[in-house]
Amino acid sequence: MITGFLILLFILIIFSYYGAQSNYFFSDDFEWLSRGIISQSNPLEIIRIKGRDFNPLFIIITSILIKFFGLSPFFFRVFIFIVFFITMYLLYTIISRVLKVNDYIALVSIFLLSMNVYVSEILLNYSASVYLFAFLFFLIALYYYNKGKYPFFILFFIVSLLFKEVIFLGFVTFLFVKRELKGKIILIVSLLSFIIARIILQTGSSSNYTSFISSKFLLIKIYFIFSRSININPYSTPPLTGFIIIILFFIASVFLIIKNKNYIFPFSFFYIYLFFFSLFPKLSSRYLFLPAVGFILFLSIILNDLAEKYKKTKIFFYLLIIISFLYNLPLIKKEVQDYKILGDFSKHFIEKQKISVRNSFHASSGNNVFLRKGEYESIKKIYRLIQKRGNLPKLLPVRKDSIGGVIYPEDLIPIVLYPKYIAKWETLKQTKNGYYGKIVILNRRKS
Repeated sequence: MITGFLILLFILIIFSYYGAQSNYFFSDDFEWLSRGIISQSNPLEIIRIKGRDFNPLFIIITSILIKFFGLSPFFFRVFIFIVFFITMYLLYTIISRVLKVNDYIALVSIFLLSMNVYVSEILLNYSASVYLFAFLFFLIALYYYNKGKYPFFILFFIVSLLFKEVIFLGFVTFLFVKRELKGKIILIVSLLSFIIARIILQTGSSSNYTSFISSKFLLIKIYFIFSRSININPYSTPPLTGFIIIILFFIASVFLIIKNKNYIFPFSFFYIYLFFFSLFPKLSSRYLFLPAVGFILFLSIILNDLAEKYKKTKIFFYLLIIISFLYNLPLIKKEVQDYKILGDFSKHFIEKQKISVRNSFHASSGNNVFLRKGEYESIKKIYRLIQKRGNLPKLLPVRKDSIGGVIYPEDLIPIVLYPKYIAKWETLKQTKNGYYGKIVILNRRKS
């Protein structure tokens, strides 16, 4: 019965996102694609720190996908959906086994998370899926930590951090998971070891660390993240009402923790990520995934307590599923369409650049190549169109000193010359109109 219910929920999720499987790449995706290509001939690319990003396992995953499936977005999308379903199943297991929540309520909880339109970006934007990978291995680490199998905990602790370091804050909340002294010591040593190792890595990197912290509009950002994490449109209530709700929710949370210590872990997970992402200068839906997880963990325990107190609650849970599905379905479909518009623009742009680069480049001559920056109005026009559609917040950067405001030369060259060549770009001179540089062939692939 549980298996059938789980399959039904996954079918509803697939139906909601149907059409996204053919959407082309966009924005930050190109950076990871280019690094995945280069790493096939230069393994050192995997461990190169770019800005503040150190995501070696995400680069490896990207490289493997490219090696087997090329740059076809279809296989990337299908793979991410498979990872998502595995992650949701593991989350269901954690909720039911670790938090001791009824199986049906655990299933309802993962469905409410999956259908939350505000976390859709991790499925619709490849670069955002790095949060999903990190969370997947976070769950595995939590499972082994709860079982007291500490060598496996340490292994998956490291793996998750090598996908996305922001998951470190999630491990801090393990301090509130009931374990013996040995477990607490292992956890604290692991956390401190990571901090030291990360400082050493950044110190030895040639890349400058770029700070993301911004306290500007902090309270407004907290309100927006809180509302969207619980799947409520922040514009549906006045900010003052929203802040009152946040305060009441916090007070109620503290009251529940006093009565039931099981609430401490989800409470800390939710609020730590809520405040952390509110420090980001711009809000994107990818930043809502982890706060939304914290809320769902919290909600699952509340629903479980209600079910134990009021026995005839199954109809209420079915209604929750139906309401969530009907409310979020049209919103998710709009998001899928948004990313189709952005993907179609990117695909057309990349195809034009591919023709231009290949016409001006001859591998045997070694001549320098000029890449024109071009106009930025086309991408601005697309962004204005997306913003007018009034859907969810997205990272819509017009990249300064890039090609068309879309992509930097170091990302463009590996993508447009693949699969015939594995190549990288070296800038010799930058002018107002473009870049003079050299295309370095790392490997010529066999036909």
